[in-house]
Formats: sequence, C-alpha cells, structure tokens
Amino acid sequence: MDDAAEAACTRGETAFREERWFAAHEHWEEAWRLLPAGHERLRVHGLLHLAVALYQHERDNLKGAQSQLEKARHKLRHAPDLADRVALVARTIGAADAR
Repeated sequence: MDDAAEAACTRGETAFREERWFAAHEHWEEAWRLLPAGHERLRVHGLLHLAVALYQHERDNLKGAQSQLEKARHKLRHAPDLADRVALVARTIGAADAR
C-alpha cells in the first residue's frame, strides 16, 4: 500500500473510532480509489460499506443500512479479523440474522 492510501486508511480508521461515519467513508473511499485491484482494495471497500451502513442507520434509513451491511459482508467474507466489527455493526443497526 502506498503512503497516500495508507494515510487515507488511517484517517478512515480514526474517524470510524470517533463514530464519524460519513468521514470514515470518505477517507476509505479515497484509499479505495488509490489501491490496485486485490484483497487490500476489497477490504477497504468493505470497511467503507460498514461506515455507510452506520451513517444510514444514524439517518433512520434502515433499508439503506441493511443494504450497505450486506455489501460489506460480501466484501469482507474473507477477512476473519473483521468478523467482530461486521457483527457489531449488524447488532447496532438491528439487522436480521446478525452474526
């Protein structure tokens, strides 16, 4: 990962921890655009979908939140280290079949 993408990912992670979902999404989207195709790009794409799911939930858009969660689940299915984060988001938005 190049320095610009890594910096954007770090900013995304910081924003996510601070519960600034839209900002996290923006930073991770920046990183996603900079990364070549592959596992790291897919992982970042999944993270940005998690942030959007929480942003939609915050805006009381449950349908949008669940849709974004499903996209995140699909992209992060091969990232077992993020399974707890996916499950936490699912519980937060009250998604059916929260794992």
